[in-house]
Amino acid sequence: METINVRGHYTLDEQGNPVEEINLLKWAEWSERNYQTPLTHKSKYFRRLYVSTSFLGMDHSFGRRNLVLWETMIFKRKTSGEPDFYLPLHTKRYETKTESEVGHKKALKLAKLNNVRIMKRMTL
Repeated sequence: METINVRGHYTLDEQGNPVEEINLLKWAEWSERNYQTPLTHKSKYFRRLYVSTSFLGMDHSFGRRNLVLWETMIFKRKTSGEPDFYLPLHTKRYETKTESEVGHKKALKLAKLNNVRIMKRMTL
């Protein structure tokens, strides 16, 4: 099989630090093995909301600044209980794992506040 090398794709080492992986096949295999594992993903459900912080695996800075490899999103939940991934209520991207961890905690607080507001409106 032919090797395809590209730039801008990243994996994480055992400590959670990003490492550029230019071999596209190796990157895809790593991404598949680590999809939504504790190394790459944190999530939490609240009554009507779902908070997710993920390692993106691809640089989302688009060459404008430092690497952007993590993202936090808040989604409304459908009546089925599943997150409505087509309609994020909040999105924030980060350059470092530490920033993403802080951002995840802030998003959890925001989701809790919004759940209180949603529940109050439902009881009026």
